[in-house]
Amino acid sequence: MQNIFKILIGTCLISLGLNACTQGNGSLVPSDHYKDSNLSSEMAGMANPFITTQSKSEAEKEAGFKVKLPSGMSPFSEVSAYRVILKRLFEVIYTNNSGVEGYRLRKGIESDDISGDYNTYKYEKKLIVHGDVVIIKGNDNQCWSVAVWKKGRFAYAIDAQDYPLNLDQINYLVTQFE
Repeated sequence: MQNIFKILIGTCLISLGLNACTQGNGSLVPSDHYKDSNLSSEMAGMANPFITTQSKSEAEKEAGFKVKLPSGMSPFSEVSAYRVILKRLFEVIYTNNSGVEGYRLRKGIESDDISGDYNTYKYEKKLIVHGDVVIIKGNDNQCWSVAVWKKGRFAYAIDAQDYPLNLDQINYLVTQFE
């Protein structure tokens, strides 16, 4: 009986949290987030190019470069996966203590957008963060689902589809992620 109650409570909490923007203080604010399901037919049959590794150091070795990660932001403060595309891209996924994904960070040896996000958004803005031009995209002018920028020979991305981020959170991640 206790397990059923825990599952019911967990399901309710997850349902309430969907499509929300976490503020710097950890509170959730509703978002008008949506996902574009119009992916091209070529994408549907593609094999997954990612390899999941057991540690950050193993992922760095496979990616071919070092990564400095920020501490996770509450409630998504746990790293659930390190993934790589060999010698090209490093990805880390942050989740809450129930395993619900909050956001992903990517760093890659690319010159283009490496977010992997092909959605169309209502808003797009340019920010300058420590001298870097950061493009942010979202469906709410306060909460942002994607951020992309370049620094040196690397491209970077933040993907926060289900729990878009506010400007303070984006600023923190951009300044701490190298």
